[in-house]
Amino acid sequence: MGAAKKRPRGRPRKKESKLSTWMDSQRLTRDDVAARLAIQRTYLDKLCRAESRPSLELAFEIQKLTRGAVLASDWLAVPAHKRD
Repeated sequence: MGAAKKRPRGRPRKKESKLSTWMDSQRLTRDDVAARLAIQRTYLDKLCRAESRPSLELAFEIQKLTRGAVLASDWLAVPAHKRD
């Protein structure tokens, strides 16, 4: 049997979004992705934990950044935040 797959950084996640999985596969930091999307790092953290749903415009920006690995429609499964 092979060794267990170890996450490259950070603490274990209870729940993670497709965006978080994509970022890990590309070895991108949250700071890098937040800068590319022109959003706050704290908001990206909520997206990565699937605690918040992005606006439609941001969802399409994420789709564009990930080259379709994370579709705008993927966010429909994420419950709307209380303030959304």
